[in-house]
Amino acid sequence: MSEESQQNVAKSVAENNPFEQPGEYGDEITITFEHNEKLYVSKVFLRHISSVFKTMFKCHCVEVNSFSLEITDFNKDDFLEFLLCCYTGTLKRLNSTFLNIYILTEIIKECGLHGNAWNN
Repeated sequence: MSEESQQNVAKSVAENNPFEQPGEYGDEITITFEHNEKLYVSKVFLRHISSVFKTMFKCHCVEVNSFSLEITDFNKDDFLEFLLCCYTGTLKRLNSTFLNIYILTEIIKECGLHGNAWNN
């Protein structure tokens, strides 16, 4: 696939707003943030990118069994940027400010990001 084709595919995927619409994944979990903002993410995807989520799903925590999870440490937009960093071809262009880099770094540390996911 040519570089231009890859860019078009990535743009198409990004335009579909991954993680923001329910019903995309059979193993979907709803993540709720402050102000009742929500993201919808595949458990398999979360297990693949994060040792924290992998452990959480293995232990059969109450919130995971109900297919919902509340995250209070980060806001929805920052966590969405983290997911898009891990979901190949969907990363938006960030203003490379210290704050953006710091927030993403904190999410990566908190979630125990797997190295292979980050390098994709």
